[in-house]
Amino acid sequence: MKELKWIWSIVSNVIPFCFYHIPIANKMIQNAGYTAAQKFSWAQKFTNRVRRAARAETEVFGLENLPKSGGYIMYSNHQGKYDGVCMCCYHPEPLSILWDVHSSHQIVAKQVCALLDCDRIDHEKKAEFMPIIKSIANKASSGRAYLIYPEGKTSESNENLLEFHSGCFMASLLSKTPIVPVVIYDSHIALNSNNLFKKVRTKLYYLKPIFYEEYGRMNRKKIAALVQSRIQEKLNELNSEKNQ
Repeated sequence: MKELKWIWSIVSNVIPFCFYHIPIANKMIQNAGYTAAQKFSWAQKFTNRVRRAARAETEVFGLENLPKSGGYIMYSNHQGKYDGVCMCCYHPEPLSILWDVHSSHQIVAKQVCALLDCDRIDHEKKAEFMPIIKSIANKASSGRAYLIYPEGKTSESNENLLEFHSGCFMASLLSKTPIVPVVIYDSHIALNSNNLFKKVRTKLYYLKPIFYEEYGRMNRKKIAALVQSRIQEKLNELNSEKNQ
């Protein structure tokens, strides 16, 4: 299992995390007086430390495609542990992420998850699914940017996507907010590696948004197929350029 870089990125930051970042994060989480922007900024301090320890940098493209006002939901391919780190580090405004309940309780992840007001999902508890989807829809409707990985698990590849779970697109149908397809590229080699000192450069693409006027009459399976096709098309394009 390629975990050394991930372990190193946490272990090398244990002292600042435990004696500085985590105590302040816990204070911010417990105090309603802090704004979403302040909490997001503090979450970025965690993720930037992890990113630097992993010797990773990310080029960001398509910022102009992010809606200028109101909430929206981003649906991204999922390659590995660096995906959330990357999004938190480089997203221009506060965002929330749909997080796997088991990983969300790990050190650092627990604090970042709370700071970002994330929702946690246990894929084995089907009864909890709709309340979570409604929570996401409410946050997006209230102006929040939200990130979902519709593959449900990591593919660790730049090639073909795993099948998208169509249920998560109910959040867009309920909120009627723009859908922003997101492509993460080479992220699987940033933290899912045993090479501690190799520098990694990943890419992050925000594709053109899909507005409710375009997807509102579709069912969730057709929306999932539409978003997946746009992400896959961009991956194919990037792979073609890489192989030239």
